[in-house]
Amino acid sequence: MKKFFVLLAAVALAITMAAPASAYFTDGDLIRVVYNHGGSVEAVTNLGSINSILAAAPGTVVGGGADAWSLSSITSTGSYSDLYVTYYTKVASSADVYISGTAVLTSGARKWAGFQTAVSQVNNYYAVFGGTTANTKYGTQADSSSFIGTMSQTGNGFMGGFIASPEDWAKVDANLADLATVGFLNTTLYFFDTPDSALAGVAGLTLLTLANGSTVINPTAVPVPPAALLLGSGLLGLFGVRRRFSI
Repeated sequence: MKKFFVLLAAVALAITMAAPASAYFTDGDLIRVVYNHGGSVEAVTNLGSINSILAAAPGTVVGGGADAWSLSSITSTGSYSDLYVTYYTKVASSADVYISGTAVLTSGARKWAGFQTAVSQVNNYYAVFGGTTANTKYGTQADSSSFIGTMSQTGNGFMGGFIASPEDWAKVDANLADLATVGFLNTTLYFFDTPDSALAGVAGLTLLTLANGSTVINPTAVPVPPAALLLGSGLLGLFGVRRRFSI
């Protein structure tokens, strides 16, 4: 009897420990992936429930802080031009799909079954890492259940077969080179209500990926690039010098 209770306690403890992990990457969570085509590590951040994000106030910042990814955190990376970012999620109960892109996603039939399977596979891979929402986790790109291994052009098709053409994948596969110049990348989260049709995605949220590792939802104003600020201050300085000599 004693052994039975010990076993029961061990099972209960295992379930308790597993609960946070299984709840970490769940259906309907918006996922951000930063990766290098030629690297070995991808940075995956669970930004929270898509419903909560859709209802968030303009300018809400997610996925930042101490656990944010950085340029130095991804192997084989010399500059931001080596990195790419993709946002996505699925809502199984309503068969809704959300995928980010630099331009509207238009071509080809949308395969819900393949996308759903691929997202679930990646979620299950990262759920065992544990943590809480907005914690960034680093996975091995060579793993068949990683984002690169499951949903990229080099993996099992484009987003599990949901993206039907290389042209659309190029929009989803957004390069982060702008982070080195203007400090942010502007992409759009597209919504697909009828995924097994050829309908184009409907533009939804604006996603601003920042160099500090955070994402701004529907920014109220586009940040002024640091270079522009320097240029502006320089012009003001020249104006002041010219004015002084003209007096």
